[in-house]
Amino acid sequence: MANMGLQLIGFFLGLLGWFGTVITTIIPHWRRKAHVGANIITAIEVMEGLWMQCIWQSTGIYQCQVHRSQLALSDTLRAMRAMMVISCLLSALGAGVSVVGMKCTVCLGDSSAKGHMAVLGGICFILGGISCLIPVSCLISGRQWQLKCALDNGDTLPRLLCNTRGHHGNPN
Repeated sequence: MANMGLQLIGFFLGLLGWFGTVITTIIPHWRRKAHVGANIITAIEVMEGLWMQCIWQSTGIYQCQVHRSQLALSDTLRAMRAMMVISCLLSALGAGVSVVGMKCTVCLGDSSAKGHMAVLGGICFILGGISCLIPVSCLISGRQWQLKCALDNGDTLPRLLCNTRGHHGNPN
């Protein structure tokens, strides 16, 4: 089993990845498209996220509208939403299970199940990272729009979540 310091490092990396995944899921900057009309006054920028679409106009007006119907969304967007929600839930589960299995907690005493819980928490973090990486990779492969902030976060955070597994250690 890994020592307490490595477990804490892995746990905090996992928490950082989880928070970043939640933020990446929420922000409306997954896709960006800019349109400039005949003059600069008519410039608009359309930002589409998993949960809402925002329009920024060069006059300073910023409007957001939540996607109203799940059925009106494309299959790809619905799948990306589902994978990101699954990623957030798996990462939260990994955080909860990891706390129970870490050496610095008194949950489960000194039983052998404590090491197995730590490994199970690491596996949950890995699965959360992979399920975050899939929608981001799908969006990167279709580069019709300008990719922005969500992909910067979404490409890095799964690596944080997957790296936590090595710090939780071996139960033996």
